[in-house]
Amino acid sequence: MLTLLTLLSVSGCGRSEPPRPADVPADAVRVWSDGQQLTVGAVSVPITELAQAPTEPTSPRLVQALQASAGKPLWVDLPADTPFWVVRQALNSGDEAGARPAWLSVRGDGAPEAFAVTPPPKFTIGGACDAPVPVTGVEPLVTVSVQTGPDGAWVLATARLIPETAQGPTELEADCLAVPTCDALFPEGAAREACAAQQAPAPQRVTLGGELGCLLPLAKQPGDVAAWRSGLAQRVEELGLGDTPLRVVMPEAMSRLDAVLAVVGGFVDAGLPPPSIGTQLLVEGNDGPPVCNAPVRDRASLELAGARWLGGMRAWAAASAPAPAPEEGDGG
Repeated sequence: MLTLLTLLSVSGCGRSEPPRPADVPADAVRVWSDGQQLTVGAVSVPITELAQAPTEPTSPRLVQALQASAGKPLWVDLPADTPFWVVRQALNSGDEAGARPAWLSVRGDGAPEAFAVTPPPKFTIGGACDAPVPVTGVEPLVTVSVQTGPDGAWVLATARLIPETAQGPTELEADCLAVPTCDALFPEGAAREACAAQQAPAPQRVTLGGELGCLLPLAKQPGDVAAWRSGLAQRVEELGLGDTPLRVVMPEAMSRLDAVLAVVGGFVDAGLPPPSIGTQLLVEGNDGPPVCNAPVRDRASLELAGARWLGGMRAWAAASAPAPAPEEGDGG
């Protein structure tokens, strides 16, 4: 029979804090989990309680527990198999309580690797316009989706082409954009030719892939996601994604934390800051594993997609322009 001293010792070992990652500030408040509950300080919230409202962005009890740490950084340290909806509630609860900035890690035996949780990428969203705004190019908004299903886990990536203006990337209605000639946008090369040849609207969102069409291989077992890091770092280089600051990772509700951080780690391994992790919206389902037919597989293809979209915008504007009024005769 275990003595009381042994029981206290076991309990203490279970709750001892692991070595703190070097990037995490010493005063960061830690939210951790044993797989059954989220704990901050002396407060524990059962995950079954969170599951009563899994789509809610925050947990009221977590927010209340974290309010004493307002103004301090947050360290969310959870098991590898934690579903993203739980991670989302922990991060958003800290943000609502004023505990920021935040770091996210997979809880392990040694010092975990922690990733900074960065704010969402920003660009200007305009309304009505007094006059068309000159366009100088395009900036891809890259969204990397982490999805899961009965067949395993997989990653999709798209680039939504945002018009570049004097104010930076700016989302406007089509009739508020003035697209210069293709010669002015692309002084030479295949991009200018693609722009000039596009005589109909072109897709504003394109799918990104790799050599075989899919961005990354299907992870049939949890351990397979480790290969995503090196694979994604290579895709980032091939697609030229380091040239755009607009990058966000959007995990589905049931995506495992280790899968999400494998994707974040791929960008870091490519020499880039951690991409933003989407926590405002919660995606709950998908259409199943992807068909590996992504049309954009390298930097040149992505540039051509932008050129075609701008060319299509010029063609649309020309077709939509009102016909000039007939000149009045002199009555002679």
